[in-house]
Amino acid sequence: GGCQALLGLSEADVLDAVRAGKQCGDERDVLGGRPTGVVRASLGKDSSWEDVDALLSFLHETFVLRPAERTSSADAADAEADPRPAAPCRVLELFVHPLKSCGGMRVRRWPLDPLSGRLLYDREWGLAGPSGTLLRSTAHPRLALLRPELDLAAGLLTVSAPGLATLTLSLPLEEKQVHSRVAPRAARSPSSSPEESLTLCGEECYGAAVGGPEAALWFERAVGVPCRLVRCSRARGPPLAGGGAASIGFANEAPLLLVSQESVETLSSALRREGERPVGARSFRPNIVVGAPRASPGGTRPEAPLLSAAASGAEDGWTALRVGGLRLRVAGPCARCSMVEVDPASGARHGSVLRTLATYRRSHARINFGVFCELERAAAERAGGTERMFVEEGDEVEPVARSPASPTTP
Repeated sequence: GGCQALLGLSEADVLDAVRAGKQCGDERDVLGGRPTGVVRASLGKDSSWEDVDALLSFLHETFVLRPAERTSSADAADAEADPRPAAPCRVLELFVHPLKSCGGMRVRRWPLDPLSGRLLYDREWGLAGPSGTLLRSTAHPRLALLRPELDLAAGLLTVSAPGLATLTLSLPLEEKQVHSRVAPRAARSPSSSPEESLTLCGEECYGAAVGGPEAALWFERAVGVPCRLVRCSRARGPPLAGGGAASIGFANEAPLLLVSQESVETLSSALRREGERPVGARSFRPNIVVGAPRASPGGTRPEAPLLSAAASGAEDGWTALRVGGLRLRVAGPCARCSMVEVDPASGARHGSVLRTLATYRRSHARINFGVFCELERAAAERAGGTERMFVEEGDEVEPVARSPASPTTP
């Protein structure tokens, strides 16, 4: 009641805020042009002038807009009232990550698994240590230097790493067995193994070793620790109407991960203001990067990104969207961990990405960036597991349903 009285909010105002989606502890500080909370700082007999200076510095850095930010805020307000049509939002980049926690593979066009909705063979394989724990680049940054490439027509997975000959895996993709060879010498002995219990981010999952001892030795040399190649062997994903579940491979939560280029650029701007290196979308290991195209075929820029459906943080409020001819459901936000600190090009740690995100993307002890998506169940079940669906760079992206959430910017 104290905050309510100080802010001059009536009971009706509080109820209106709840109906608008306001929750205790969320990031929605202003509703209808009115603040929704207060911050109290207490000074006592043991407080010093340095404490007061620290408080004033905190208030200035956190709440006082710089001139450029005032302009951006004004532009955003103008954009909300602007009657011009929004700039088109499209798929700018498309990535498949065949090996969990390793380098991504950019593709122009790629099929979706019709049951799970994931990009075909995304996070299908991983590297397991002696204890059965899947390796992650936070502890093993050399994983970022592994560059997998899938050739679906030839049934080949090739993996390159600095200082090593390219490893080629001949894949019967629809089966759980793999033959391996290290270029230029071929060794094509079958290497199927029994299913084993594995650990992925503290949770149990299942896989089977593939590629044989030759592949295991190659990966050990590439990563610097004993490990073996494993393939996901049990479905981990949304339940199907006919029973069972669709497989999302070794993905953490959902079949697809989407980020907007505008949100990445907002973060990079915040990093530059702190004197830190900017980052690219690859740092967040997305499958789909969306945004407003930067130039039209005639060479002119489209409408300002703030008028785009993918304006910074806009994806936070999407609940469903169309990508080309597909309809996706947003399963929820992606909570980030220290993996975003690993430079996907070098494996070096950045050190400031998560801290900067925490200043404006924190929600209930989670630091969210990007959204998880899945194919609408009706579309997947109509496909019956046989219809081939594709996503392509350049596909138009159209939000078809939104929640009351508002874009989040620093």
